[in-house]
Amino acid sequence: MLSKFFGKIFRRNYAISQVHNIKTKTPVFNDWSLTKAVQEGYKANVWVYRAVSLIVRNVSHIPWMVKKDSVYLPDHHLSKLFSYPNPSVSKNDIWELFHSWLQLAGNSYAYKVKVNGQTQELWPLSPDRVLPEKSPDLTEWLAGYVLDKDNKKTKKEFKPEEILHLKFFNPANPLLGIGPLQAAAKVVDVDNDQTNWNKSTMQNRGVIDGVFTFEREFESIEDSDAVAENLNKKYGGSSNARKIAVLGGNAKYHRTAMTPQESDFSNARKDNRDEIFLAFGVPPQLGGSQESSTYNNYEVSILIFWFSTLIPILDDIKSEINFDFEAELGPGEEICFDLSGVKAIRKAMLDQAATAEKLFGMGVPFEQVNRIFEFNVEEFEGWETSYIRQADTAESKEDPVQSTVQKKSAQFKLVETRADDLETQIEKQSVKNQSVFYELLQEWEKIIFDAIDKNEGQDVEKKLDETKSDWFIGIETVFMESGLKFGMQIIEDQQRTAEDVLSNTLEQYLDEENYILTQYSFIAQSTVDAVLSHVVEGLAEGYSTAQLQQSIYDSGVFSEMRALRLARTITGNAANLGQLNGAKLTGATHKTWITASFGVRDSHEKMDNVKVEINDFFKVGGELARYPLDNRLTPAERVNCRCTLTYSIE
Repeated sequence: MLSKFFGKIFRRNYAISQVHNIKTKTPVFNDWSLTKAVQEGYKANVWVYRAVSLIVRNVSHIPWMVKKDSVYLPDHHLSKLFSYPNPSVSKNDIWELFHSWLQLAGNSYAYKVKVNGQTQELWPLSPDRVLPEKSPDLTEWLAGYVLDKDNKKTKKEFKPEEILHLKFFNPANPLLGIGPLQAAAKVVDVDNDQTNWNKSTMQNRGVIDGVFTFEREFESIEDSDAVAENLNKKYGGSSNARKIAVLGGNAKYHRTAMTPQESDFSNARKDNRDEIFLAFGVPPQLGGSQESSTYNNYEVSILIFWFSTLIPILDDIKSEINFDFEAELGPGEEICFDLSGVKAIRKAMLDQAATAEKLFGMGVPFEQVNRIFEFNVEEFEGWETSYIRQADTAESKEDPVQSTVQKKSAQFKLVETRADDLETQIEKQSVKNQSVFYELLQEWEKIIFDAIDKNEGQDVEKKLDETKSDWFIGIETVFMESGLKFGMQIIEDQQRTAEDVLSNTLEQYLDEENYILTQYSFIAQSTVDAVLSHVVEGLAEGYSTAQLQQSIYDSGVFSEMRALRLARTITGNAANLGQLNGAKLTGATHKTWITASFGVRDSHEKMDNVKVEINDFFKVGGELARYPLDNRLTPAERVNCRCTLTYSIE
């Protein structure tokens, strides 16, 4: 009976203790600290430092904002929050902290300062100070967070909604993240030990370098010590390194230490490097691995780095902060990151868009192009129909400008023009416009050279963007003046009405084609690529500032000849478009491609005297164009072209 009684008591007490454990909030302890990660990884290991630095420096400047239906909401309080997190820590600094903590500790925390339910400030909290607390309610999951758990003076508890917690997924503990450095901890320890061993062997070699033995007995230990001291004084030190001495008295020398070659761990360290980079998702080539054969070139490795490592990190953070700030977002609103400023991604997207445009121009329905390239464009009427087949119908031949122009066609008469005269006139106008672009290029040259003087040559793109408005004005001025001048030449009765219509059609073209921004982006990107290639090459060759500047100057990127090429391209584009729209005003029915008189591309040579209807497209080197230098053409078929058109009424 007593045994049954005590058995019931013990079972009941055990059950009570289990209930107590369930109901009590339990801090989730972490055996990995940020301090340890910095001391034993980031600070002690060059590969860890390089990997973390590459990740942090690339993603910390990415802007975050609130969008609704893909439209940026600059006045949203969360857009302002991510641009100005608090009065003491800048946007870049706070994101550098977040991303560094994620890589080293697997967790990042920030305290939200709220006013009337809206977060107005974010204050970063070190992962070493914060611990999540499990909720006793299985459906609640997280009870909150505790700050400085073991310090009674500073200990503080927070509700879940008061803390922004970013973390890398940990399947063993969903409340506490696990960072890449934890996965690479063992190989980092091995690499650190090998480095320390090499340091010791270089400094001390770890053992006595050698021992002399004499064929006589010493009377005391003091006598042998005195001989050793005299030998060390005479032959020790760096001044006697690798010298050979001869002693009498039948002395013999015996080596006892390893050679430096025997202590070389360089090959093993390369393996460590690749394994550490693998854990962080960094291509070895970006970490300085010249012998790596995994990636064809540096540019490809940068793309792989972004698309396989950095963008997934940003996607994870996006998901977490949208969930965390869900109560502060309205219907259809979403917190997004903007990659438009990333050079590598922008180039990849432009290449992809150019390929998509070629396919579309060859007759591939947009529905298929959209599916292949995952543009996520919503379905529209006719998107499953081939563009080429559609262009053969009467309805598709009418363009947005034509509907406006044809209403005026009866009022004007077509002026016959000679192609050689027109080419000469456009070239003279291009030379005149050359000064506009040369002054702008000279301004860029000064900015770049000043940046190199200040060791800021790598930040080319940002500095050039400061003059964007000057370029916009210059491009628009050249385009409108040239377009109107040559457009009016083809109309005999040059009434004010014609000039107004032409001006409107040219402005409509600039808006619909986004022409000014497209031209500026192409000019700026080609300039940035040219300058950076010389900067990188110059740094590798150890150029002085003067040598680096001379190298850039000799490349011609800021020269008068390049200014003339830009002037020819934009002037020719505007002149041909102006004449095309002017011809439509007169009722012209056909247009004929006239190839330039010299220095012509093979693809343009084949176009000489090709005639099509006024609204049809020419096929130039496999690409579709409405006229020479059409902005739809790729730079290879457009830049520096001097071809023209003539028009006829048939």
